[in-house]
Amino acid sequence: MSNIYSESLRQYLERSAETQQGLAAKAGVAQSAISRYADGKRFPDRATADKLNEISGGEVPIALWRIVAAERAGLAH
Repeated sequence: MSNIYSESLRQYLERSAETQQGLAAKAGVAQSAISRYADGKRFPDRATADKLNEISGGEVPIALWRIVAAERAGLAH
């Protein structure tokens, strides 16, 4: 169930000193939500994706969120 957005989040967590718990606190979501986003089992809303983009300094890009959102809506080719 992985997607390019969840992969970017997982890679950010692996490269940075950020923990799921720390990222969750900064983003205002539960640690379990970050875990599910990284596993591709859940997809964040736009506001959360914007926060993750900001917190990560663009390493979890909103552009990838848009691509996956479009795919999920059946708008991507």
